[in-house]
Amino acid sequence: RLGINFGIAGNIKFSERFYVSPSIFFLGNRNVKFNNVSLQTSSSSLNENFSNVAAELNMNYLDIPILFSYMNKKGTFKYSLGPQISFLQNSNMVYLGEQGEFTENFKYNTKSNDFGVIADIAYIYKNFTGSKDVHIHARYYYGTQDVFKSNFNSAKNRSSYFSVVISLPFVKKEE
Repeated sequence: RLGINFGIAGNIKFSERFYVSPSIFFLGNRNVKFNNVSLQTSSSSLNENFSNVAAELNMNYLDIPILFSYMNKKGTFKYSLGPQISFLQNSNMVYLGEQGEFTENFKYNTKSNDFGVIADIAYIYKNFTGSKDVHIHARYYYGTQDVFKSNFNSAKNRSSYFSVVISLPFVKKEE
């Protein structure tokens, strides 16, 4: 699903072309849609109303990628790869029944951490605002573990996403 995220990132320069880029993103939204799932609570009438219905699981993470980057000679493209750890902030399952919607806190069944690998390619607009550059990134994240604590669903339940990131400068670049 589409969403907005914000965070802060930095670039630690090791040489003319190699960087380490630690970041933190505060609104890492991910979701999963189910076609046929049943609510399981202590209320039998509530369970009947939300039996074999469509549902959507919404998970929000605090994402911390650490990218190892290479910049081309012209300084217009940056290629990055690295690990990411994500910390679960909340997890809610929204059941869509004939009677309406029911939202269940699903954090009890969702792992508190997600680990994976992130790949990034960035185009750098040189001197976009005078002495500041703007970076436009295309990123793909691939989770390496199941996000559920139990066998909630027999399919592979790894978190993965594609994102477009625009890095707006706050600091004047070094000359």
